Parts: sequence; structure tokens; C-alpha cells
Amino acid sequence: MELRPFSGSYLTDPAAIWRDLLDGPERVHFAEDLGLWLITKHADVRNALGDSEAFSNALTLLPIY
Repeated sequence: MELRPFSGSYLTDPAAIWRDLLDGPERVHFAEDLGLWLITKHADVRNALGDSEAFSNALTLLPIY
């Protein structure tokens, strides 16, 4: 999936892009162009934010130490 939030159809009609994401069967998307995971359902976002062991960025600074 490519979100491309700064070009193309996202600029002309961002609601259509989000409608497709929210109405689709997939609840989690990987935006290849941005290199990030996108969670689209409210309950899934709440679960991810509440589970700091599974969804953590604690290791992102590990190479610095």
C-alpha cells in the first residue's frame, strides 16, 4: 500500500483514500512509501496503545547506547 499524503489523489480527495482504508477488510496496513504501519480501526489503536510490550519503540535507540 502507498499512502502518498503529499501528492496525487490524496491531495485532491483525501476522504476517499481514508474511506477505502476504513471500509476495507484489512485493519492494519503497511505504507511502503512512508515506512510505517497504519492501524485504521479504533479498537485496534486502543489495543496497540495499551500493549507497551508488543508495541514499543524502546529498541530504536539501542544502537546509540
